[in-house]
Amino acid sequence: MKTNAVRLIYFSPTQTTRQVLEGISQAFPVVKKRLDLTVTEVEGREMGDISNDELSVIGTPVYAGRVSRLARRRLLSLKAHGTPAMVVVVYGNRDYDDALLELRDLAADVGFVPIAGAAFIGEHTANYALGGDEPLLCKGRPDAEDLRKALQLGLSVWSKLEGICVDLASAKGSGRAGTLEVPGNYPYRERGGGSPASPSTEEDLCAKCSICASVCPVGAITVNADMVMTDADACIMCCACVKHCQTGARRADRTWMGRAVNWLRGNCLERREPELYL
Repeated sequence: MKTNAVRLIYFSPTQTTRQVLEGISQAFPVVKKRLDLTVTEVEGREMGDISNDELSVIGTPVYAGRVSRLARRRLLSLKAHGTPAMVVVVYGNRDYDDALLELRDLAADVGFVPIAGAAFIGEHTANYALGGDEPLLCKGRPDAEDLRKALQLGLSVWSKLEGICVDLASAKGSGRAGTLEVPGNYPYRERGGGSPASPSTEEDLCAKCSICASVCPVGAITVNADMVMTDADACIMCCACVKHCQTGARRADRTWMGRAVNWLRGNCLERREPELYL
């Protein structure tokens, strides 16, 4: 089939998911469009229709084995019309559990036809609760080897797409599973209840630059002349504010994350590789 453009659709607070999608897109010799579902401005906005003469690459990080509630809500605002799609999840070296299956189903529910899937590895947000010389979880990933595999996946999908002769629009509604098989279980694993927590600010280090507020996907951070306030009930612990803080003033709550950090450090340091499904 003829494809006029590739649309990258991503929820990516710390930019690792976007890196993977950009790596995949290097294989596509057509116009690239981008839809960033991370920014608060998309909340409640009409996204418009996505036609079936494009290829969409849809990506989201994994939160405790699932697509995050926020990413899910924003993805459900999309409206496709038999548009072929790749679905990609990025996880922190533990497991992606049911997230790729959930993303595939989400994509199908709003009118995409998933033709390929992948699970890549990105830096774990638990790194932001670690310090000193402690071992970090998949630091620097996606790395050069990950991005090489992302490019190879893109090339494979492009070849597959060129060989599709059926009318994809007629495939819409043909079943949630379609023809793309990916790992996971339905019903999906239960979400953890968690407890309200958020990174905090070392006021002595803070430059009041408001970068933390600008990268927060839920608008949970308010910066004024005297202090930085964070709404812990709204925070999704993506740690984008910690990663992007230029002075090191934002700190993840190690006490709250301590048990998880210790378990991950003891069980998830061995390198895992991307998994691809075509």
